[in-house]
Amino acid sequence: MKKIILYTIMITLCGCGTMTNLGRPASLSADYDNTTEKYIEYYGGVGFDIDLLDESIALGIIDMPFSLVFDTATLPVVFFIKSSAQFAAYEKETVHPQATQY
Repeated sequence: MKKIILYTIMITLCGCGTMTNLGRPASLSADYDNTTEKYIEYYGGVGFDIDLLDESIALGIIDMPFSLVFDTATLPVVFFIKSSAQFAAYEKETVHPQATQY
């Protein structure tokens, strides 16, 4: 019974960095380095796990290989989300510049 519970916990936690990354909003601006908010990034799940390592949490070590696999699998999804957001920002600034004025 203990093994079943342990395996259930491990399967549930696998790739949680990737799920955190996919839950982040897409940046609508090319210049978002000055903000503290985290946006969806390529291999953001692995980056999330590295941040966990900085806080000395062992979960980052366990989750990193799974996040690497899931980040690679979701790379087309992240590419689509980021390009759509960048296109929307470009269209808002060039096609409809009056929409950005208050």
